[in-house]
Amino acid sequence: MKVRNHPLMTNAKGRIWPPIWKEKYGKTSLTGEIGVLMHVAADSTSSRTIYVHMTNEKLSYIGRLIFDNARFCQRMAIFLKNQVGRTICEISDLEL
Repeated sequence: MKVRNHPLMTNAKGRIWPPIWKEKYGKTSLTGEIGVLMHVAADSTSSRTIYVHMTNEKLSYIGRLIFDNARFCQRMAIFLKNQVGRTICEISDLEL
């Protein structure tokens, strides 16, 4: 199943992929399968949260993925770390 359609890419509030992208050094927010994945980091205070960093048109953005399932969150962190350098759209098309 593709990343974008996986049933565990959700939380109590709904779909979490793609995340809402917040500009790191500005106030802009973007949505969609855009940009290139640059970095993935686990949240040190929550086993259900990871941060994904991407660049789009030479600007840096960060998105937060909050999962209901901590185990799947850890698996996605590893999976996404192996996708650094790929576009978010390419990653969305990958099979899990």
